[in-house]
Amino acid sequence: MSMPMRPWVTNHAHEVFASAHELAERLGHHDVTPLHIMLGFLDQMENLASAVLSQLGVPLDILEGELKDHLPAPGMPRTPPNERSWTPSDERLIDLAKVEADKLGHRHHGSEHLLLAFIRDSTGPTATVLLGHGIGYDDVRAEVIRILST
Repeated sequence: MSMPMRPWVTNHAHEVFASAHELAERLGHHDVTPLHIMLGFLDQMENLASAVLSQLGVPLDILEGELKDHLPAPGMPRTPPNERSWTPSDERLIDLAKVEADKLGHRHHGSEHLLLAFIRDSTGPTATVLLGHGIGYDDVRAEVIRILST
């Protein structure tokens, strides 16, 4: 499946969204939710968001299981895979990530900005699972800055 490219979104972030859409399709979910997107991070291990979570001591395999526990039951997909595009959840997350990137003075929007957006939003099961690991927005932001400065 091909996602429409956004020039300001990094290749890694595009891969995360593509992975999230593939997961939703595989599970027969019509909508791609923040849970699918967060699982897309974990599926695409070579991204800054996964590195940040690992550095903060979040066990990624346990996180994956906790996120999957919150997914709805499988169903039948209503949108053919080749017709999928950015969902409202994708768009909202991209908008929040843009705010985070702007605050850091970055022109690109990568997985690190998406992770900050998840935690900043602090609603829904994705944020609940992340916050349940004892990490907060300030912790994630500081680790993003630390990793990018090395």
